[in-house]
Amino acid sequence: KLENGLVTALISKEEAEAKITSLIILINQIKSDIETEQRLSAEAATRLDSFSEALELQGRRKDELEAKIKEYRLDQEKNRKLYAEADALLRELNEKRAKVEEGSSEFERRLAEVNARMREKMQQKENIFKEYTRFENRLANLRAEQDKLATKLWDDHELTRADAVALGYPSLTPETRGEAAAKQIECRNKLRVLGNVDLDAVNKYNEIKKRYDEMLTQINDLNKAREDLLEVISGLEGEMKTAFVDSFNKINENFNRTFSELFGGGSAEISLTDPDNVLESGIEIKAAPPGKIIKNMVQLSGGEQAFIAIALFFAILQVNPTPFCILDEIEAALDEVNVARFAEYIKRYSGDTQFVMITHRRGTMEAANRLYGVTMPERGISKVLELDVGEISKKKGEDWDGIFG
Repeated sequence: KLENGLVTALISKEEAEAKITSLIILINQIKSDIETEQRLSAEAATRLDSFSEALELQGRRKDELEAKIKEYRLDQEKNRKLYAEADALLRELNEKRAKVEEGSSEFERRLAEVNARMREKMQQKENIFKEYTRFENRLANLRAEQDKLATKLWDDHELTRADAVALGYPSLTPETRGEAAAKQIECRNKLRVLGNVDLDAVNKYNEIKKRYDEMLTQINDLNKAREDLLEVISGLEGEMKTAFVDSFNKINENFNRTFSELFGGGSAEISLTDPDNVLESGIEIKAAPPGKIIKNMVQLSGGEQAFIAIALFFAILQVNPTPFCILDEIEAALDEVNVARFAEYIKRYSGDTQFVMITHRRGTMEAANRLYGVTMPERGISKVLELDVGEISKKKGEDWDGIFG
């Protein structure tokens, strides 16, 4: 409602300025008539008796003109009050816009923080994966070394200490000592034939086993960190999907409304080619101007396609307003009627967004508040020309005050 009120106030201001200009012309005519009548009265002073009726008629006309001037002054006061109300409404809207922009900045800051956290987590994920690969390789090497030592122990003795104890041989006695000594000599000869035995194999095995357990603990920690990281990434993707779908639906609603306002009817929508995968889905644009059935946008003219792009631009701008926008010949493909419609439409948003238009279309330039042009009065020397439409309107208002002040 506030926006409609502002637009109505702006339109009333323009109508008032047009009416004031017409009144100035009419008053100048009236002043000219008064001067003529005064001159005729001076000439008729010598013929007062014969022209008394004409003088009386001119007096009545003068009274009528003065009454009109009073009426015009009353209209001027009304227009000034309307302008003051519109100006107050504009200030109120600017305050609300500042609050909205403050909320938008907070959202962008939080989004930036989420993106930074996501990049940080992705970097941590990559580092963890590198460490995991390195530990996997080290674990494989340790396992190969453990297998190698176990094989060597078996090849050298064919018996482990635990197995030897488990055999349960009886203690030696004087009667069996000789037999045991002979058996010992035989075993030593066999060992000598077999070669040197690594007596520290058991200690090495225990050391390797300890290192293996440490590596296994680290691998378990890495797997847990990987699961936590995947959970965080999943949560971030869910938030991104929710934010994207919400913004997409708002843009779709604004697109249909903006399209109907620009084209004077019809319908338009945007849809996802893969709704189940919104973060990687494409976007399809469907638009049907009034009185047409369009199956493919290629069937539209260049001007209609440009107008659809303009409607989509304003739909996005309504969801995420920006204080400053540069448009480079965006209406170049439009005809004169649609250029005027585009210029009138963009003025509706000039209160919240400052538009800088690069254009050569007359309709756009007529709607601008300030014009800049480049000319070359001499070869190789460019000169910038500036025209402030608001200053011209202000001077008109000063002239008006000078007449009625």
